[in-house]
Amino acid sequence: MIWKSILIVSLISMAAGTIVWLAEGAEMLTKDRKRVEKVVKDELFGTTSTVVTFEEDPNPPFALIPLEPTPLAIVDSLAFVLGAGITLAGISIVMIRRSKRSQ
Repeated sequence: MIWKSILIVSLISMAAGTIVWLAEGAEMLTKDRKRVEKVVKDELFGTTSTVVTFEEDPNPPFALIPLEPTPLAIVDSLAFVLGAGITLAGISIVMIRRSKRSQ
């Protein structure tokens, strides 16, 4: 029973992680900065121009691959969620089959 529960939880976590990833833009790499465009009007000539700057993003989007290869940053990526989910699902399936054979 525990292995079926782990299998269900891992499938739900993989689906939820994928939905969050798609909702946040399906970014491949985590971006630590966001693009900010400002329209600047030139008072002398009366023209406008767009100035693009990049500002620090305190809440980077959920991406497929983490920003840094550190253990704390890896957890914030879809690759970790899918990897852990697939591993737990595989172990659960093996244990369910093993318990059915022994009965």
